[in-house]
Amino acid sequence: MDSNRSTPIHNRQSPATQERERSVKVEPHRGPVKSIGEILNSEREGSSVSSVGESTPNPLAGLSKAEIAAMPVRPYLDQTVLPVLLEGMKQLAKER
Repeated sequence: MDSNRSTPIHNRQSPATQERERSVKVEPHRGPVKSIGEILNSEREGSSVSSVGESTPNPLAGLSKAEIAAMPVRPYLDQTVLPVLLEGMKQLAKER
C-alpha cells in the first residue's frame, strides 16, 4: 500500500519541498518588534541621527494631494518609501 494514501492530498509535499523545509533555519524570537515609526523616532531623538532621515527635506511637503496622486509610481516610491526602507535596512545591518 502507498503511505501517501492516508495523507490528505492538500498536505502531500514533494521530497524536495520537505527537504527545503527541514533545512530552513529559524532564529529564536529576540523580543518585541518595534514599528518603523518607533525606530525612526528613537533615532531622531537619540545621538545616532541618520543622514537620510534628518538632512533630507521632505520633497512632497509643498505638493497637494492631487499633485502627489498624479506623480509616476517610481518617483513617488523613491521619495517616500525608499528612505524608510533604507533606514530599516541600516538598522538590520547594525543588529546583525
